[in-house]
Amino acid sequence: MTVCGAVAVLLVTVPCTCFAQVATAKSTAKVREVSQNLRLKRVVWRGSAAMTKAPEYEFRGIARSSGKSPEDWAIISVLYDTFPKWADQIVVKYHVLLFRGNRDKSEKGGGNKDNPVSDYTMLEGIVTYVDVREGNSHMSTMYMRPSTLARYGELVAIGVEINYEDENVVYCEFGASVPLTAEAKSSGRWWEFVKNSDKVSVKTDLLLNRSQTPFILANYGDEESIRL
Repeated sequence: MTVCGAVAVLLVTVPCTCFAQVATAKSTAKVREVSQNLRLKRVVWRGSAAMTKAPEYEFRGIARSSGKSPEDWAIISVLYDTFPKWADQIVVKYHVLLFRGNRDKSEKGGGNKDNPVSDYTMLEGIVTYVDVREGNSHMSTMYMRPSTLARYGELVAIGVEINYEDENVVYCEFGASVPLTAEAKSSGRWWEFVKNSDKVSVKTDLLLNRSQTPFILANYGDEESIRL
């Protein structure tokens, strides 16, 4: 697994050919884990800590569902610090690359003739937190439904941006076999390369913040107030 770290940047990368047959080069992006008012501490996006079943609630007067067994949701968790006494808003942007290549050939495509699915799908989502007090280990989360994972594949790359006013701190990490070029990896913003590739479909409505999921009432105080 390759990590390009947290990079404080204010640039836009020119798109290019982003996929390579074999991607073994490590990222050469300059690492800067903290800006003047932000520190991006940790991103959890793989393994058992990033998969969980939705909480179940019981309501009076409503029959309990006898439907199918619940499946796992994917959760991306971000920990960050803020240094201003108060921040009017903190904006967190997520970029997720999914790959269907390891799926059974009978499943491959996951769509129909009018709506085909690429082997690679990039999901993008954004969540804005308001009235963020100075503090350590603020949390941000983004969720993917079980059906999204079943159709579009496994996570192979992650990019997270945290923005406060004109500051932008970035973290990216890749699976061991993701076929991105060394240039895309070392840019610190691999998604700028990927989004214009004809090998990738881009979806902006499949990453869900906590308020859009059954997790909204679970550990309610873990996150700051979300602007709806």
